[in-house]
Amino acid sequence: KKILGKSKDFQYKKDVTKYKLWLEQGMQCIYTGKIISILNLFNENQTDFEHTIPRSISFDNSMANLTVCDAYYNRHIKRNQIPTQLPNYYKDFTDANGNIYTAIKPRLKAWEQKVEQLKNNVDFWKQKSKQAQTKEVKDQTIRQRHLWSMELDYWRNKLERFVMEEVTSGFKNSQ
Repeated sequence: KKILGKSKDFQYKKDVTKYKLWLEQGMQCIYTGKIISILNLFNENQTDFEHTIPRSISFDNSMANLTVCDAYYNRHIKRNQIPTQLPNYYKDFTDANGNIYTAIKPRLKAWEQKVEQLKNNVDFWKQKSKQAQTKEVKDQTIRQRHLWSMELDYWRNKLERFVMEEVTSGFKNSQ
């Protein structure tokens, strides 16, 4: 029973993570641009839960390195590559079966904008803490700055995995 409980807990956590990533990605495959329906999200024949920088290369199992994507694309095109190595990173790509995959890079624009907005939020709260009149207000603004900084770090890391051209040993070791 304990083994079953752990298995159910693991599956639940995996499903919650999958759902969070799906929302983060605007309910679409970041690699193909195709919409992933909620029904297909949990269908392992349709949607994969995968590592942006392949686990065999980086050993990175963090949320920043996970995506949900079209299973066919992941298994037949992406395989063990990083995003910038993919044939549709910069421009649309049609595979041998006639499947059309739109360019990945334009989809990253929203993430780049999010990183900029988060930088602005961190700067805002940093400035606000300098202007605080009381210890209570200063402490609250510092907490806000830290919360925004954690969010910024996450999105910077997520975006970095989609724009890096090679996985350096320093990147591997820092994970």
